[in-house]
Amino acid sequence: MAKGIGYRPGTAVTWLASGGNKTILLDGLTSGAAGQGEKSDSFLNIAGLLPAFIRWRFDAAVSAAANNGREISLHIGQSDHVSPGTNNPGNLSGVASNLFSAIEVLGQLDRIGPLILANTRGTNVQRVWLTSYPRSPYQIPVIYNDSGQVLTSSAGVNFLQAIPYYQSVETI
Repeated sequence: MAKGIGYRPGTAVTWLASGGNKTILLDGLTSGAAGQGEKSDSFLNIAGLLPAFIRWRFDAAVSAAANNGREISLHIGQSDHVSPGTNNPGNLSGVASNLFSAIEVLGQLDRIGPLILANTRGTNVQRVWLTSYPRSPYQIPVIYNDSGQVLTSSAGVNFLQAIPYYQSVETI
């Protein structure tokens, strides 16, 4: 029998202002500001392996229509330590909070990608799927709002989810 290599999804982690697995405070985030989420639990699987990649679903809505091409970007601080404030790039705390001098810290994080906004979508939710390749078991998401608008304060609208995918070998 031949063996095939594929990828299987692990348990998803969701960051929300409330009601997710982890907390991130994006509601009402002003343009030019950034919010960091709580440090994730370990993404190591039962075999002690990191995911081959993580798919990120990022939903956001602005309080007034953004200019075309403006963006809200996802950055990740990767850490090898379970404690929130230990071994984090950019001196991230690993707890949900706003970042001061955010633009100075972003260069120390991995830029995963932007949610590029469309003016025609107005204040509706806009979504993007992004992919990262983790090098450490703990992930700290940072969202930088460069939309020119404030993110909506409607509960549950600004949403971030990570789905880890692990390499698997199967008999086919």
